Amino acid sequence: MAKADDLGHHDLSALRSAVSAGEPLNQEVIEIFQRHFDLTIRDGYGQTESTLLIGSLKDAPVRIGSMGQSITPGLIEIVNEEGQLVPAGEVGDIAVHKDMPALFRAYYQDEGRKEANQRGDYFVTGDRARKDEEGYFWFEGRSDDIIISSGYTIGPFEVEEALMKHDSVKECAVVASPDEIRGNVVKAFVVLRDESLASPELARELQNHVKAWTAPYKYPRKIEFVADLPKTNSGKIRRIELRELEKRVNTTMSNFEQTFEKSLEQYAELVVKVGVNIQKGQDLLVTAPIETLEFTRLIVQKAYAAGAKYVQVDFEDDDITRSRFQHGSDDSFDYYPAWKAEMMEKFAEAGGATLTIKVPDPELYKGINSDNVSRATKAAAHARRGYSKYTRNHEISWCLIKAPTKAWANKVFADIPEEDRINVMWETIFKMNRVDGGDAVQNWKKHLDTLNAMSDLLNKKNYKSLHYRAPGTDLKIELVNNHIWGGGGGENKQGVYTVANMPTEEVFTMPKRSGVNGFVSSTMPLNLNGQLVDQMRITFKDGQVVAFTAASGEEHLKNLFVTDEGARYLGEVALVPHDSPISNLNRIFYNTGIDENASCHLAVGSAYPFNMKDGTTMSNEELLKHECNVSLTHVDFMIGSAELDIDGELQDGTVEPVFRKGNWAF
Repeated sequence: MAKADDLGHHDLSALRSAVSAGEPLNQEVIEIFQRHFDLTIRDGYGQTESTLLIGSLKDAPVRIGSMGQSITPGLIEIVNEEGQLVPAGEVGDIAVHKDMPALFRAYYQDEGRKEANQRGDYFVTGDRARKDEEGYFWFEGRSDDIIISSGYTIGPFEVEEALMKHDSVKECAVVASPDEIRGNVVKAFVVLRDESLASPELARELQNHVKAWTAPYKYPRKIEFVADLPKTNSGKIRRIELRELEKRVNTTMSNFEQTFEKSLEQYAELVVKVGVNIQKGQDLLVTAPIETLEFTRLIVQKAYAAGAKYVQVDFEDDDITRSRFQHGSDDSFDYYPAWKAEMMEKFAEAGGATLTIKVPDPELYKGINSDNVSRATKAAAHARRGYSKYTRNHEISWCLIKAPTKAWANKVFADIPEEDRINVMWETIFKMNRVDGGDAVQNWKKHLDTLNAMSDLLNKKNYKSLHYRAPGTDLKIELVNNHIWGGGGGENKQGVYTVANMPTEEVFTMPKRSGVNGFVSSTMPLNLNGQLVDQMRITFKDGQVVAFTAASGEEHLKNLFVTDEGARYLGEVALVPHDSPISNLNRIFYNTGIDENASCHLAVGSAYPFNMKDGTTMSNEELLKHECNVSLTHVDFMIGSAELDIDGELQDGTVEPVFRKGNWAF
């Protein structure tokens, strides 16, 4: 009633006295009734096992927030665990002396229960309170409601009272939430006057609000906004339900954590043993976002356990990367350190393996001059071309993997509560990498066998060309002579089988550089080095891009196509059925390494020489002569959908369906 907006319309003039029982009233409610109705609500305290024990009798002074004084002085006290009286102001158990006339004699059919609650000459009620020097009792909570956190004793009522002083709070309940470090922490279940206000920002505001009204250590470290609170028929909040709920949630979380730790171990082992397939005595270079520190440490442990001789870790940070484009000099965007490029090339020359956790923030360069980003990308690609030769020709072991970062998870899972996004992203990454049950390494071996079988089938088909048709797409792509389909993984020149991208669902090959004609439309946004490009339409003539548009990010697309001449030609054709594990998640990940494995895709820029017979033995000039595209860049973009049809033209001119409605036709 105290929270009603139209309180002034109620007429309580006939009411002479008001008493509260069951639970202490928040001070705010008492003050509202005093202000609106000139009524002083008097709190009282009693028990089924006895009678009224504590109260503010009529005409006795009322202390707002206090239950009042003992109605039988000397028979109601505050005692400690030994049944001894505690000093004024100290919290203890409310106790009834055995000589209290109205005290019951026994519990029905439970004779031992009364003795269990006796301490010396006193019967403890199960409630906690303190008594001041004038004999006024101040309620702290039920004994099982009291929260012990890091050794501090915290009564829920004081925290609830502070929360109720906030204008947004309609009602609340505070309970203990199990915590591995503190034993318990304070958790508040809050019902808002306006549910639409619920947000992480309001939760922080409420936490600071409580700190301002109580000792700072009492603030609720956890706040959950709820529609209502569980109550008895008489309207009393059932904290026991909330406590049990927290225990169940924490048990579930504990089980989740155990499962998570196991999955994380499997994932780290998978990328080391299957992805980069580290060999004994081999060096490993790991490049990772600083946010993935814990996972990176696990990878390093697994790498050394697998026999790595030395593991070097280079951490990256999006804020530091962005700072370059916010504050760097203009000439810095055309610069890439020669020492770094030389180091990478020498590392590859020595047979080192590289493992990269690649998760660029989809909005990293929002508001940044795209020309400067393009210049820096081109400078890096040019400087690293010596190293790129080793990866492009599959001369070394290299692997790209994914791990959650806050910015990425917030973009992908904006539709779920913020506090759940990282965990859900991890679960999704585990699932798409087949780490959600059983032996992940064996799961991958079976998966790779499936992709290799499809590659073998396509190599036997030896298509001359592929013709793509879908809304916004009518594109014919000739395949290079002696092309080779690959998928999943493959042997590098060192004879080591690796998987370059995890996850992977694709089979891919090399298009003929001058043999692409028609137009194609993208079906997913492209995260182009931290810049989003969406709804692209690209037209090709004799292999070259001759026109392009984009609903957003068109300037980034333009910068891509001027990287070099090869950036305007295709370098890869990849097939992925629409009915596949990642596609069936029905979510855009704004990460090409994942999105390309949910959709058929093409890539502009450099081709992979290993997709053509003897290609890895050819110079760039020889590759171009054999219609293999050469470029400093390689960018995949997604074109698959449930409406995509692909026809394959065999060498004898026969045409047969390859894809129908987005899926394999054979």
